[in-house]
Amino acid sequence: MYSFAKTTLRRNTVNRVQVFGTKRHKWEPAILAMIDADQLRPRFGGTMEDDTEHQVQDLSFSSKDLKALKKELKESKELQKDLKKLTIKD
Repeated sequence: MYSFAKTTLRRNTVNRVQVFGTKRHKWEPAILAMIDADQLRPRFGGTMEDDTEHQVQDLSFSSKDLKALKKELKESKELQKDLKKLTIKD
């Protein structure tokens, strides 16, 4: 199904999407490569038990960080536009 759907998406979007099946040994390493295990619940391959321990201490950002966040937000909006083009029927 994704093979068909990706023909309607921008190349930039297609390059950023990874589709995994239900086999944990395939999707778990990909998630752990992007997110620290202590930030994920065990059902997703992490070690986090109580998220109240992980409260944000410092919310200061450099101008470089803010520029990167703005860029990601713009790309996210482009992705949302592409995803709105898709209609999935059961």
